[in-house]
Amino acid sequence: MKNLDDLPVRRVSVSERLAADGSLVNLAPKAKFIVVRNLNEALDRVASGEVDAAVGDLAAVDLALSSRFDDQLKILGPAGKSESIGFALRPELAGLVPLVDRALKAMPEAEKQKINVARQAALAQPQSGWSVNALRLLPALIAIGVVLAVTLRAFVLPQREMSRRIETEEALATQLSF
Repeated sequence: MKNLDDLPVRRVSVSERLAADGSLVNLAPKAKFIVVRNLNEALDRVASGEVDAAVGDLAAVDLALSSRFDDQLKILGPAGKSESIGFALRPELAGLVPLVDRALKAMPEAEKQKINVARQAALAQPQSGWSVNALRLLPALIAIGVVLAVTLRAFVLPQREMSRRIETEEALATQLSF
């Protein structure tokens, strides 16, 4: 897919943040862009059928789809526009903004790609197989085993003592009977 015109979409929802730069119109000149407040609203409109597609940051779309829409919506692919990398700083660190901007402009494209891949991997849902669940349950299973062993020992020791006492009483009774 080179651009959105490759798809049979007429209406595309996009967040205010992405629509602000105006470059999305070049991706699909035939489509009508509907600007919404945020990505969640854009995806809600796709799910309800008001629009045919939504455009957003790949990592954010993936996270929203996996948490809210399960298998109802799917990612088709990149829309031909790469999201720029940005950093959020606390107000007291405002003096660092020019330095960060210079570093981002000087950063090679390969490094930017690495950061985007790491960001997407960080937002991805972790895989939890049976081995992970087994490792989480292992301490509880060990504790249950220890409690059972202590309980069994507490039950067996009085039983042994009782059987020895009965044998001893029987032996004394046979010795004392004339």
